[in-house]
Order: sequence, then C-alpha cells, then structure tokens
Amino acid sequence: MNDIAWEIFILTAVLGSGVCFGLVLWRVLQDPFQRYEERYLQSASGKLDQMFIFIPAKILLYIKFVTAIVLFLVGLFVFAGVKFLIVRYVLAGLGALLGFIIPEWILKVMEQKRLEKFEFQLMEGLQSLANSLKAGFTFNQALDLLVKEGQQPLSQEFELVLKETRLGVPLDQALINLTKRMSSEDLFLVISSVVLTRELGGNLAIIFERLAHTIRERMKLKGKISSLTSQGRMQGWVVGLMPIFMGLVLWMVSPGMMIAFVGSLIGWGLIALMLMLEVMGALFIKKIITIDI
Repeated sequence: MNDIAWEIFILTAVLGSGVCFGLVLWRVLQDPFQRYEERYLQSASGKLDQMFIFIPAKILLYIKFVTAIVLFLVGLFVFAGVKFLIVRYVLAGLGALLGFIIPEWILKVMEQKRLEKFEFQLMEGLQSLANSLKAGFTFNQALDLLVKEGQQPLSQEFELVLKETRLGVPLDQALINLTKRMSSEDLFLVISSVVLTRELGGNLAIIFERLAHTIRERMKLKGKISSLTSQGRMQGWVVGLMPIFMGLVLWMVSPGMMIAFVGSLIGWGLIALMLMLEVMGALFIKKIITIDI
C-alpha cells in the first residue's frame, strides 16, 4: 500500500472516529440539554414577555450558543501561540463560557434599566392619579387616564392591570400581580396602601401625594449615596481590571514570556490566586459601598 493510500486510510479512520465520538457525545448529552432547554425557554419567555420584547425565547438560546462558539474560535486564534494544547483549549473554553453568559447578562441589564425607569415614572404617575381622583374620577378611570397619557413602561404595566380587570380579575388581585411582575419596593408600598385603603377606607388622593413625596425623597437620597460611593466603585473597577490590562499589555510586548507563564503549572497557580483575590476584593468593595435605604 503506497503512502497516498495510507493517508486516505488514516484520514478516513480519524473522520469516522470523530463522527462516532460526536454521535455518542450527543446521545449522552441529549437528555440533559433538552431539560436545560425546557427550563431556560420557560424562564426566558417569562422575562421577555414582562419586558414586552416579542421575540421567541429560542432565538435568545441560539444567540447564546452562537456567541459561545464565536468566542471559542476567537480564543483558539488569539492563543494560537500557546505551547500546550490543553492550555489553549482551556483558555478558549473560558471564552466560550463568557460568550454563553453575555446574552443573559445583557438581558438582566435591560431588565434592571426598565425597572429603574418604571420607578422613576411611578413618582409622576402617583401625582397624576392623585390629581385625577381630586377631579372626581374613579380609581379605574384614573388608571385609564394614566395609561393613555403615561409613558412606557409605566403605561404598559398599568394597561395590563386594566386588561386583567376587564377579563374578570378583581382589581386588588390585578394590582398584586403587578407587584409580582415588577419587583420594586416603592411599587409594593403603593399597592399595599391601595389595597388597605380600599378595604378600610381613606382618601387615596392624599395617600398618593404623600407616597409620591416619599418616593421623591428616597430617590434624592439614592442619588446622593450614588454620587458619594462613585469613587469607591471606580476604584473597584480600576483595581479589578488592572491585572487583566497588564496581562494583555505584556502579551503584546513580550508574547514569549507570557506563553511560558501560561504554559507552566506555577503560572496557573498564580492566575488562580489572582482570580481568588479579585473576587474577594470585589465582594469587600461591594459590601462597603452598598447602603440600604
């Protein structure tokens, strides 16, 4: 058998073995992946619906996998000069893990930004409700006016409340459902006041004005605390990103030295120690600058 035949035989054997290994691996991971997919789609669908983002949750799952694959390939290209193959694939795998997390992190940031916007609009919405009640509107009519004249996401959430009441859901239960969708302490205080006032009696207009004043003062206090702790947050970011930045600079200046460092057991031990100290420092800084109001 000549050399070409041997090469074809070896290539066929390698490809066949790879296909068989892939099929076996897929068979082993198929059930866990399906269970993860079902749980994730259920959770992501609820989050997307609450944020009024009308895209299938499966697309978000595909984006996570595509991002992970892209960053894995980028990692293989960036760390192509690493001597030890296993180290190269570990670093690329960390990039894939980061790519898998990034879309979920972006979704959480969007959810938090929407909640902050809702809480800011709630202050003006309470004043609008108080003015409507003083003008002789019923509570449902005041909510309907708030939905028509308000801005998103406040108008969207209270529109869902009105739709639930039109479908037969009691108003108190519809308001409680709103607190389940929007995890806001200010909103919980408002809804609790509304439910108690409807049961025991009272002037909702005055209550709304006082709540609007309370929320306004809390927001001012939050702004002052945020400005006072901004220096600590900036120091945390600088100290946390400095080792990573220095590592990238050294990689560009002296790649041979960094390849030897990454390819040694001592280097990996120092990297693990650095990551542990980074996490501890971040937790300490967060504990110091976090002030409950």
